[in-house]
Amino acid sequence: MQFRFDNGVWNAHQRKRGVEMTVEGRTPGELKITPNHHYNGTFLEPWGERSQRGYGIEVLRRFFEEVSYVEFAGPPALRAERLAQMRALTYNDLSADRNTVAIVQALEALLERHAAGQPGCVVEVNGPAGGLVLSKPGQTEAAVLYPQPV
Repeated sequence: MQFRFDNGVWNAHQRKRGVEMTVEGRTPGELKITPNHHYNGTFLEPWGERSQRGYGIEVLRRFFEEVSYVEFAGPPALRAERLAQMRALTYNDLSADRNTVAIVQALEALLERHAAGQPGCVVEVNGPAGGLVLSKPGQTEAAVLYPQPV
């Protein structure tokens, strides 16, 4: 599968189990052209910590740390207060997944159009017409997939 952007190309290879990309004006020394997003990367975690991590076990560890905090980090009478603290963290809210859901929705719409014989469609994100707007080549009317900002 290939996605073309205004300044680069992103290819996903099922057989190779990887990703290749090029970005205009960036060399392989500045930006890896074969990143492995699943096994290694540098991240700014939602809770503000910078980390180098791999396949995602860190998120599971963080979940158990937060559960342990709620259940065992103080007197049982203050459990509700500790639970409220964890629920107040923005990354624990479903809205934190908005970008991921938007990407999946856009890709599904592009793939659906491609399978229907309409290749080359484009989804614009947070443009003047809406949060996700699908344009078809040669057509002026666009389909609003999601009206609110993503």
